[in-house]
Amino acid sequence: MKNKQQKWFKTVTEQGVYKKGRYLVLCFIEGTDKTRAAFIISKKKCKSAVRRNRIRRLLREALRQVSSNLKQGLDIIVFVKPQMILLTKKQAVPRSPTALKFYEKQGLFATIKDEMEKLFKT
Repeated sequence: MKNKQQKWFKTVTEQGVYKKGRYLVLCFIEGTDKTRAAFIISKKKCKSAVRRNRIRRLLREALRQVSSNLKQGLDIIVFVKPQMILLTKKQAVPRSPTALKFYEKQGLFATIKDEMEKLFKT
């Protein structure tokens, strides 16, 4: 299985179209009939697994919402720039669940979603 994933990753990075934004770099190529996505967050820049997974969850949700406007069957790799990691460090996470939902919708999540929409439109 790992060999197949490496081949897919190599194909997308070598033949794909790159779009660079302030917080993200998207690399995509028309692939199979099913849309696939990978999210790359450097362990060197973001040592906290909790923070990396949180960013991944936000990216996955933003991509899900943006994907209705995209072609079906894209292979997408999202590279997270260090600016995004710094953005997550600067914003303190509220403690109550309702405040957390509001924070994710209005704060970092909105930033990620806007960035993805811009990159896919250009």
